[in-house]
Amino acid sequence: MEMQEETAQTELPQKAPRKKGRAIATLVFFTALNIVLVGVLWIRLASAQHVISGAATIPLIGHQAPDFTLDTWGSPSGQSIHLLTLKGKPVVLNFWASWCTPCQQETPVLEAAWQHYQANGIAFIGVDYQDNQQEAQQFLQKYHVTYLVGPDTSGTISVDYGVSNVPATIFIDRSGVVVRQHLGPVDAPTLQAEIQQLLK
Repeated sequence: MEMQEETAQTELPQKAPRKKGRAIATLVFFTALNIVLVGVLWIRLASAQHVISGAATIPLIGHQAPDFTLDTWGSPSGQSIHLLTLKGKPVVLNFWASWCTPCQQETPVLEAAWQHYQANGIAFIGVDYQDNQQEAQQFLQKYHVTYLVGPDTSGTISVDYGVSNVPATIFIDRSGVVVRQHLGPVDAPTLQAEIQQLLK
């Protein structure tokens, strides 16, 4: 009987360190997990801040703009526009949608700039993103859009330009190189400054 009591007493101190070791390992694991999650959150917040500021950079900047062909709506309509044929002209490429509230604020700014600068040989192209044709055409009529606009029916134009949210505006220089991307609605002073840079 005494031998059994002594055995039980010697086993107790061995089990306690094991439990303590497991508790420490669990604590370390969850601490590491929290650090990783905080890191991911910080990266996403930083990316969101770039988007909000309209100053995000994309790999395309400094490279040739991906070529595409767009069947247009609006006025003039029924045309196909091929980006490569516009080489030699600056291009303002705007991605938009009728369901996009910021696009409603931005479109009159784009149309006014188009009316003002079209005589300078600049091209404006609107790319309709994930939209319904009837609603998109009603949108164009409502805001009296006269620059070239058409749908990205396959989604390849948006993918090629790295666009996953609208509005987004890409500025392409005369040599066909992407020089700037503006995410979010572009205001009149910003648009004017970008166009003047393109026209230099």
